Amino acid sequence: MRADNPFHEPDNDPTRIGCITASDLLDALKTAKGRKTYVYKKATERITKETKQGFISAAMVRGQELEAEAKHELEIFSERQVKDFKPAFIKHELLKGFGASPDGCWADENTLIEIKCPENPAYHLDTVNEKIIKPEYQTQMLAQLSVMRSRGFDRCDFISYYPALRNDGSHFAVVSFVPSLEEIMELEEKVMVLNDEIEEAIKKVQARKKAIVNYLRRTNAKK
Repeated sequence: MRADNPFHEPDNDPTRIGCITASDLLDALKTAKGRKTYVYKKATERITKETKQGFISAAMVRGQELEAEAKHELEIFSERQVKDFKPAFIKHELLKGFGASPDGCWADENTLIEIKCPENPAYHLDTVNEKIIKPEYQTQMLAQLSVMRSRGFDRCDFISYYPALRNDGSHFAVVSFVPSLEEIMELEEKVMVLNDEIEEAIKKVQARKKAIVNYLRRTNAKK
């Protein structure tokens, strides 16, 4: 059985701190309020060089607990080898402060692998029968391919794993995700704008810091 990769979590990998990542990018793209919160969170990380553990849903915990098992079972089921990336977090070759940690890739071809382990069997069977990929997962894979295309990756296999269906042989579903170059470039434009907003927030904090100090020390300045 595969061992868990400890460097998938930012608390254990300082290179992730302050970075826009494939796994959390959608938080900044959904709503204006979410974007502002995201920008300030990343700005704080870049200033302090520290990160705070964010909200972890039950689905995220399940995914973390089952990832190593899923890869092991996938190798048996597919009769192919799954390759892990080391380091797990990979920064974009050109875009500052942007990176991704793909779950892995097939050892025999340049295709990324993104594994999800849904709690609800309906989501899994929807992937099996309808080849449905949720929009948030498409954004995540699009960002991963942006980071990895300089290494020759242009597609990702979205894989759903539901271990309770193992005896039936329906425990895996796969959908090939092959975005256009235009889609990748459009996402990269959004990342660049977002990164500029984070850097601008840092500059404003530094400027306001001086103003706050001057205001609070105004009594001493009058003496």
